[in-house]
Amino acid sequence: MAFGDFYVSADGTNLLRSNRGWFRVNSQGAPEGSPGGDYASLYVGGQGYGGVTINGIGTIDTGGSIQCSDVYLRDSWTAGWGLLRMLKDLYNRVGALER
Repeated sequence: MAFGDFYVSADGTNLLRSNRGWFRVNSQGAPEGSPGGDYASLYVGGQGYGGVTINGIGTIDTGGSIQCSDVYLRDSWTAGWGLLRMLKDLYNRVGALER
């Protein structure tokens, strides 16, 4: 079904996408080996690049690099530090050992 410049499914596939195909939101079936349940997927692209897919199962697929200011991990081992702070700390500790 057309909705302006977008297509909205009406057949149970749970899809919303732009007519050019550079934007898509849909609900996927459970991936193989999962405990079950559907997950959402978001794709954003553009004519000048391949696009980015963010899957509700915790994966991000890109055709290139990901740029961000920092990355935080949910593991208790990281003690609330961002990845950038951890790498700087490791760099300084290795540098101190070399002196």
